[in-house]
Amino acid sequence: MFQIGQKAMALSFASSDPEQALEQPAGLQLFAEQEEVGWHAHQESQLVWVTQGCMSMETSRGRWLVPAGRMGWFPGREPHRGRVLRPASGISLYVRHDWLSYPTVFDGSELGRALLKALLQPAAGAVQARRLAALADEVRLAKALSVGLPLAGAPRLKRLCETLAHDPAKAPPLERAAAQVALSRRSFSRHFKLETGMSYGQWLQLARVHQSLVLLAEGVRVGDVALAVGYDSVSAFCQAFRQLMGLSPKRWQSGG
Repeated sequence: MFQIGQKAMALSFASSDPEQALEQPAGLQLFAEQEEVGWHAHQESQLVWVTQGCMSMETSRGRWLVPAGRMGWFPGREPHRGRVLRPASGISLYVRHDWLSYPTVFDGSELGRALLKALLQPAAGAVQARRLAALADEVRLAKALSVGLPLAGAPRLKRLCETLAHDPAKAPPLERAAAQVALSRRSFSRHFKLETGMSYGQWLQLARVHQSLVLLAEGVRVGDVALAVGYDSVSAFCQAFRQLMGLSPKRWQSGG
């Protein structure tokens, strides 16, 4: 069962070894199949490696896709919820320290994947601590992928983002979006980029692909999905989808 917030294997080490002062895993779990998990929070930070399928993690800051072969980092104490868009399997690691202060998704390095696998094997606490320290370095050095859909922090912009994230087909043109939040076009563009890190148009394209994954996972036809998320043509949708996900919508829907 895929339970994003559950620590399925608690790891603890009792030793007088001074190296035990190093960080130890707070929990480690193999997950499989799918389950939607509602809003929750835990003290530990979470590193997820999805080996098969695709999952979505949402926080107050935005929504992040973790496709197969990628890793996701989510800081502790931050409310979040998870949804599997295709039956997923992989590994979740829980640690007590914040290796990064923000959520991110990245390509796991060969070393990072090997370290996660090694942590599944029984070993002395000092050995596990050194593995964990090396893995922390890999996470901190990883280059983020553009699969996160950030939400603005300013209340009016955040409400707009939340609405459009769930129904991007109803996205108004730039001028009308600015008017909805009582800003000039220029001020809206400036504030939107400051808040989300991208232009309104770039953000909308990402929001459309994010929402398309939900519909594709429900078995909706590719052509209908393209229209439902606001594309004028199937070809434009397929091009945008391939740029983000690395394969066509049809191939993704059939299991990649």
